[in-house]
Amino acid sequence: HNVDILTIPKYCSDSVASYVGQIINKQKEDSVVAIVGNGSIGMATTKLLNDNNIKTLIIHHNSPEEKSQFILNKCSHLTLHMPLTKESVKWLNAKRISYLKNAVIINTARAGEVEEKSLINGHFNGNIKHYYSDVSGRFSKLRGDWITNTNRIASYSHEAQKNRAIGTIQCIKYALEKLS
Repeated sequence: HNVDILTIPKYCSDSVASYVGQIINKQKEDSVVAIVGNGSIGMATTKLLNDNNIKTLIIHHNSPEEKSQFILNKCSHLTLHMPLTKESVKWLNAKRISYLKNAVIINTARAGEVEEKSLINGHFNGNIKHYYSDVSGRFSKLRGDWITNTNRIASYSHEAQKNRAIGTIQCIKYALEKLS
């Protein structure tokens, strides 16, 4: 269809990192945080946690399975910060959830990157202690005392609103240049 898809980089990196930091700081003692995604949000989250003396381990969604298994076996928290692509769909599946040991998951990426049935089974099998979802979509309908849905709360920050406005102007400018 010849349609350009544009994104707004860094539109709320610091706000999302702050959201993750607030959750992890509640359980800071001996936390090891696995961060999936090394874009602007993943890097902002890593910096914030490291500045607060919280150990972080980075996984790329295309990392070899052995590396993912090694890191997921060690983490107390898992945060997801990656774009939804054909490679990342259902990245957090039954196999990867089985590597976790009573972990807290914080998903600020997309609902499509998590297998819903595996998430539920993982909780009842002791792999997942709590699931925080800051995504819209299917997971906002899941309920349980082990699930917290915030529905894109970080996107309401002043930082996000300002960067969305700037990004929108840049996208319009790009489209107008392409038309001329």
